[in-house]
Amino acid sequence: MLETSDPTGKTNVVEGFYFTLLNEILEAHGQMRLVQIGAHAGNQNDPLFRFIKTTFPKFPDKCKAVLVEPIPRHFRELRATYADCPGVYFANVAIAENNEPKTIWSLRDDVDPAAHGFPPWFTQLSSFNPGRVNLLEEITPEMRDFLKQNTIPGLVRCSTFEALLESFRMEQVELIVIDVEGYELEILKTIDFETAPPQFLIFEYALFDAETKQACEKLLSENHYSQMDISGDTVCFLDFAGPVIFTPLLDDRGNGRRAERSES
Repeated sequence: MLETSDPTGKTNVVEGFYFTLLNEILEAHGQMRLVQIGAHAGNQNDPLFRFIKTTFPKFPDKCKAVLVEPIPRHFRELRATYADCPGVYFANVAIAENNEPKTIWSLRDDVDPAAHGFPPWFTQLSSFNPGRVNLLEEITPEMRDFLKQNTIPGLVRCSTFEALLESFRMEQVELIVIDVEGYELEILKTIDFETAPPQFLIFEYALFDAETKQACEKLLSENHYSQMDISGDTVCFLDFAGPVIFTPLLDDRGNGRRAERSES
């Protein structure tokens, strides 16, 4: 869900799509319980920001969000971003296969990329993959050198997705949003699709190779999700949950790529 630039207003178009989608889900289901994994500071090209800031205060009895961010610096910023929003809860952990600490690579806390003439979104590249910087195709050699010189490893607390839901007493969620710099498939594998499947899923696929993308599509298709790709994200919905909401949105945008669903 990373936007490096916006010369044509693309970010506003995508933000508008998600804002409409989230409000349609709320109206259709009568409530919104969501989990965002990889929330960063909450206010940089974030698909949930406008919805949470404007809709949660209007419907405090119908909305609940758990926002997950493992990097302490960004976690503090995240809490400040939504300090005035009811129904928003925070978890300073990474979601992983188990509850053991893991090493994550992120930009040093004392480095402000903007102060060096680089994009603020450099702070959004924290990853379990130490080679994350090498996957960036849209940056200059100077940008790559800056990131390599200032990206360092550190241990973060981890939680399974199941343990996260238990700790916040969320037995069911309407929506899960995942943006974890290439670790999306590993998190998807830990979700209990049999007992409590989310109605909707949104995750970034921009860093996937073809094999990983196919594995995600297969996993979700086998669990009865239809899928469409929009601006680097895959939006997924259970067949009984999505058509009424998605049909007008797709007609309006006209550029979603629908993935085939398994009939098994």
